[in-house]
This record gives sequence, structure tokens and C-alpha cells, in this order.
Amino acid sequence: MPAVTVAGAPLHYRVHYGALHPAAPSLVLVHGAGGNLMHWPATLRRLPGHAVYGIDLPGHGQSEGQGKRTIGAYADVVREFAEALAMPTG
Repeated sequence: MPAVTVAGAPLHYRVHYGALHPAAPSLVLVHGAGGNLMHWPATLRRLPGHAVYGIDLPGHGQSEGQGKRTIGAYADVVREFAEALAMPTG
């Protein structure tokens, strides 16, 4: 599984490129408390026409580091993940 460094720790993710449509946005699947990227149904993780990224937040699944204490801190992780992979965030 690939990883990208976010906030000094590896953040693991999986990506599926499903017959990409040029205008389709990339999707990032973010699990809830105690979850991991595999909690999303396979049909969503492999959504046709989109690049779909499933991430393991810090301290979850195969990602290292401590879990965050606030939703805002997790939002920062997701933003940094998107920036590290040069995804459009606007």
C-alpha cells in the first residue's frame, strides 16, 4: 500500500483509477472513529470514472502516529494529504 508523509508520519492510502473521465474530480474517502480505509464498500472504493483515494487516518489502519483530538486536526491531515499528492483543493 502506498504512503505519503503528512505531518512527519507516513499516511497509508489506496487509490483506484476507474476509467477516468477528464472532468471528474478525485474523491478522498475519510473513515470515522476507529475505522480504516477498508470500511468503505468496494463498489465505492472502485467508483467508475473517478480517481478514488481511501486513506487510513493517523493512528488508524496501517498509518503510524497518534490519533488526533479534534475533527479540525483530522481535516488538516486530509488537506495536507491532498496537497502532498498535488490534488486540486479549491
